[in-house]
Amino acid sequence: MIALLLTTLTLNAAPVIESDYWTVEHFTSPEGEILEVGGMDFLPDGRMVVTTRRGQLWVIENALADDVNDAVFHLGAEGLHEGLGLKVVGDDILVVQRGELSRLRDLDGDSTFETIDTITQDWGMTGNYHEFAFGLPQDEAGNVYVTLNVGFWNPEWWHGKSRAPLRGCVLRIAPDGTVTRMASGVRSPCGLGIDMEGRLLVTDNQGDWMAACPIMHVRDGDFFGHPASLRWTDDHDTETELSSSEPPDVERTPPAIWIPYSWSRSTGNLEPDRSQGAFGPFAGQLFVSELTNGMVLRAQLEEVDGVTQGACFKFMQRIGSACRVAFAPDGTMIVGFTNRGWGGFPPGHGLARIRYNDIEPMEMKEIHIQPDGFEIEFTKPVADDVQIGPDDVQMTAYDYNWWWEYGSPEQNVRSVPVTKTALSPDR
Repeated sequence: MIALLLTTLTLNAAPVIESDYWTVEHFTSPEGEILEVGGMDFLPDGRMVVTTRRGQLWVIENALADDVNDAVFHLGAEGLHEGLGLKVVGDDILVVQRGELSRLRDLDGDSTFETIDTITQDWGMTGNYHEFAFGLPQDEAGNVYVTLNVGFWNPEWWHGKSRAPLRGCVLRIAPDGTVTRMASGVRSPCGLGIDMEGRLLVTDNQGDWMAACPIMHVRDGDFFGHPASLRWTDDHDTETELSSSEPPDVERTPPAIWIPYSWSRSTGNLEPDRSQGAFGPFAGQLFVSELTNGMVLRAQLEEVDGVTQGACFKFMQRIGSACRVAFAPDGTMIVGFTNRGWGGFPPGHGLARIRYNDIEPMEMKEIHIQPDGFEIEFTKPVADDVQIGPDDVQMTAYDYNWWWEYGSPEQNVRSVPVTKTALSPDR
């Protein structure tokens, strides 16, 4: 069983209206083109680079202009086998395609990439439609990270299989192209990121063996619960396909966060806010893309006795099929949309920019666990005429099943009594 706790706090105040505090601006895509965004980053000169599921790479000038309509799109490359992760390294572009990690170079600075070189192809694919490859954060040592989907076959299409090497694994790729299997047990790990503390984080999409969408802190040797990829680990026979309905006798690494199912059914990547306040009062926190419900969430992590855990909050709703988020050099957030075949909230493709309006909202900023309860920090002091009593805080606990069915209903739902509240001296 997997436990989750949901907390609601009522301050008897008017609800926060997102557009009062952040402005969303949608870019106009090139005429006739569908930008199903899979990766985003910025070149040293400020141009934005975007890769798409349709195998294109776009270079965007004036992406940070006051008016998003001033952005100019250049087709830098095409014919890639999807591009669901991108990282700028110097003047080079690293792109994860379905079957390889590639390096693209623009030799004369004209926004056209003349060379595409293979860094590594050291993983497998069968051609199954669901064998996506995602990326592409980079750590301080220059390693980049890739996640590989399992495939789906009839008749039980929701039971993921790993029929090619390393499918369902998290990979570390060194600058020289050496591939190391870092962790196993993922299903459809669409998003990766590295937080302010240098932790590698991976999201997954709910389905078989994934009760809901998790955020996972990845370390060498971790197993996150989906059995298919265990065949590529040292303790198993690579020739034998594991059962898709029998739980393996392997210790699972719990996620740091289970995102409530009503908030996220298909989670994308996550990025920390490094803007030092230019994007609002949540500097250092993670912002998480979600495409089915069209949301951007935020999350915070802490370690308790060496275990990474945390909390998540709604940030921006009804924005579109957010598959990717990235912070621009000026502190604005860029959101990339895609949903073909996955389902999602419109728009299902394109780009948007979110700007902070320099008006601070009254929100829960962080939640930290204490031996006798929880400490909630707000973005601003609670008003003098507002009191917070036990009846103003509602807590609901429930469990999930770890099983082969597609997701899990909430089990053993119960209210948690709140017996005491107290405001700090600074409110």
